[in-house]
This record gives sequence, C-alpha cells and structure tokens, in this order.
Amino acid sequence: MSPETQRISVVVKDFEDWPVAPGAVSQAVDANQPAWHLLLTSVADGWLGEFKRCWECGSWFMGRAFDHKLGHELS
Repeated sequence: MSPETQRISVVVKDFEDWPVAPGAVSQAVDANQPAWHLLLTSVADGWLGEFKRCWECGSWFMGRAFDHKLGHELS
C-alpha cells in the first residue's frame, strides 16, 4: 500500500449494520486521489474486511483495483 493511501477505521454494532458504514464514510470524504481504504470491524462479529473507494467512480469494493476496473464501462 502506498504512503499516500488514506485510511479510516469504522466499528459497527453487528454484521447487519455494515452496509451503512461505506455510505456514511462517503459523505465525509472526497472521491479524489489517493483512494480511501475503509477498515471495517463489527463489535459482535469481529473483522469484516477492507473496502477501497475507487477515485474514478466513487464506488466501494473489496479486492484488487485492477479487478474492480474491469467492471467500469468502456468509454
């Protein structure tokens, strides 16, 4: 991970609450470079994973940016 990566950690009450976290973070951060990484943990369930925010489309995803970009529409 590059030193320019921006990270934010979020703790939710339980697994069912996790979909709200990326949306809430999106309102608080911009979608510009460098990309944001959301480290998500649940009090009840533990580690849920690392999500990344694409600075090109603003969507949150898990996995490699290369794989995520395959889903972008062709211009």
